[in-house]
Amino acid sequence: MITGNATLTKPAIQLLSRAGIPVFLMTSSGRYISSILPENYLISGKVRIMQFSRFLDPGSRMHLARAFVIGAARNYNVNLRRHGAPRIRVSFRDVLSATDIPGLMGIEGNIADSYFDSLDTVLPEEFRIGTRSRRPPMSFGNALISFVNSLIYSTVSSEIFCTHLDPTVSFLHEPSTSRTSLALDVAEIFKPILGHSVIVSMIRRKELKPDKHFVSNGGVFLNEAGRRMVLSRFSEEMEKTVYSKSLARYVSNKHIIRLELYKLERYILEGEPYKPYVARR
Repeated sequence: MITGNATLTKPAIQLLSRAGIPVFLMTSSGRYISSILPENYLISGKVRIMQFSRFLDPGSRMHLARAFVIGAARNYNVNLRRHGAPRIRVSFRDVLSATDIPGLMGIEGNIADSYFDSLDTVLPEEFRIGTRSRRPPMSFGNALISFVNSLIYSTVSSEIFCTHLDPTVSFLHEPSTSRTSLALDVAEIFKPILGHSVIVSMIRRKELKPDKHFVSNGGVFLNEAGRRMVLSRFSEEMEKTVYSKSLARYVSNKHIIRLELYKLERYILEGEPYKPYVARR
């Protein structure tokens, strides 16, 4: 992941390509710009055809889209519980009864609004999120959420290139020619437990200071020192280990994302029911 004003030379691109490492270009505020993808990443014609088929089948697409919303909602409450915030009530019946993607996205948006309202109850006033603003973020809390969301998105995108999945074919979010939209789907599951949890902990430990780690420029953004600090904590979170029942051993949080993508690939190929990852604590 490359943020800010950086120059990437041709030899560097060649080296990254030979190593099979995708490059994600971000603005200094953490907004995704574009990608440089290895020519020979693990693409599979069979998986791609089956992924298209699942997308075109309304039942299969809704199954996956609902699963992403349910996984996000459950992990919202995991994160709220971690930080002593009130749990939110989620009507999973509404999620399961949604008949189209726009209706499901509306339900997901309402769940997210309730989640941020609850999260604000344990945050100091200057870092409360309030109304969610994105482009640009208009408060310290929104700047942090946007930045860490972009880190989760880029991490999931990178892991997708270690599978046979087509990164441009998504199920909850509409596919787009300008982004790896499948990463947006899977990132929903992990944003609260691997991203938001990090910044809430940093705020509550008073590591982030409004006057030292942010700048205002048509919006509110982390400065270089702030970005480095959040990146450091985020990297530590990715390396923490949790127990994987499927592997019967401890693996890193980053590897949990890879395992989630393998589960998705099994559903696409074999129809094995897909259940989203939910953190234990």
